[in-house]
Amino acid sequence: MPNFQSLPKISWRKTIFLGFTSLLAFYIIFKTTVNINSILNDISHINLFYFWLAFATVLPSILLNTSRWFFILRSAGLSVSFKKIFMVATSSTALFVIPGRLGDLARSYPLRHEIPIEKTIATIVFEKIVDICVLLGYAGFGLIYYKYYLGSIIALGVAIFTIPIFLFLSRLRIRWIDRLKIGQKIYSALEILDNIKRGKINLAFAILCSVINIGLSLLAFYWLMLAVHTQVPLMAVLAFMPLCIFIGLIPLTLAGMGTRDAAIIHFFKLYALPSQSLSAGLLFAFQGYWVVALICLPFFIFYFRKDHRTTPHE
Repeated sequence: MPNFQSLPKISWRKTIFLGFTSLLAFYIIFKTTVNINSILNDISHINLFYFWLAFATVLPSILLNTSRWFFILRSAGLSVSFKKIFMVATSSTALFVIPGRLGDLARSYPLRHEIPIEKTIATIVFEKIVDICVLLGYAGFGLIYYKYYLGSIIALGVAIFTIPIFLFLSRLRIRWIDRLKIGQKIYSALEILDNIKRGKINLAFAILCSVINIGLSLLAFYWLMLAVHTQVPLMAVLAFMPLCIFIGLIPLTLAGMGTRDAAIIHFFKLYALPSQSLSAGLLFAFQGYWVVALICLPFFIFYFRKDHRTTPHE
């Protein structure tokens, strides 16, 4: 049986609260903006060609997610086999709906016998920073096309300078951290981030994996818009969908459900009916999150067993 003692504790109160806020968000959407019958009509009449075309991005996305983390670990000087990283990354994806990014943090558990947990978590945090920077990079280029120059400058500035600044700060020794009981663990994590910039080739491959993966996600949403019979310009998807995904990352609702959908309705109101935008958003969450979690559930049962042990060359 899986053992969760070494994993971050699940806050069921927070889970219930975020689930409630998700339901509240959808209640407001259906009460003020979208007729539920329109949603049912859009989904029941979807274009299956574009639906399955979008669905075809699911497996490449899983592989790219694994590859991104694999290259970040390599750039940090941590040698773990790709097979093991694939098992760990896919198994933890089954926990994506739990608050506190437990699905991400849980990846440190199966590797705990060969890599200190704080070092693994440092690579996971850095991976998320890479993803956010790439998201904002896509948005920045798209916003230039629509002449939102201020928004573009902000998005591109964050995308370009966040990683270098973060790596620079990892070298600083801050006095108040020294006074903490876990100060040494924090510095152990920061040391890993400092090592990352020495593996520039692997870091470049990690960023490339993120660029391709997010690009596939944007294409999937574009095809899902076509599946609900509305044609949104690809540049609009490039400009606005990354912002919707980013808003969904804010921990206000469960796995971004409700907030991400409200953002999609708002940003694409010039190109699609609210019901079409929401339908595409729901299909996007279904394919990109729920289906992936179900696919990864068997890996989770196996890889988080109490007696599981890892070896560097497994």
